[in-house]
Amino acid sequence: MPAPESRVGGSIGNTPIWGTLNSGPIEVLVHRLAHPVSSIRSDLYRRTIELLVQARKDAGVTQVELGKRLGQRQTFVSKFELGERRLDVAEFVTVCHAIGVDACGLIKRAEDGA
Repeated sequence: MPAPESRVGGSIGNTPIWGTLNSGPIEVLVHRLAHPVSSIRSDLYRRTIELLVQARKDAGVTQVELGKRLGQRQTFVSKFELGERRLDVAEFVTVCHAIGVDACGLIKRAEDGA
């Protein structure tokens, strides 16, 4: 993936501001590393949610029932399961508890590609 060739911005003294025309080695490295890390996070999150959905189904819990257990509507559950809304860490742990699954174990399985 090539580094961006031009950016708009400036600098303060000798300190470049992100978005400047400077394409030095650090900017190129950051650009090359940024995409894969983002992609890895997205893949891990997607696998985690897939496992969470499967755990809910395996527990025999409907989206409606899970929503009630969480004090939310079914649409809340549907949106995070479809990827229309992201869960933060506290919400993720709460959902795991509501369906009786170990949050750490689920994340470990997602990391392992299970």
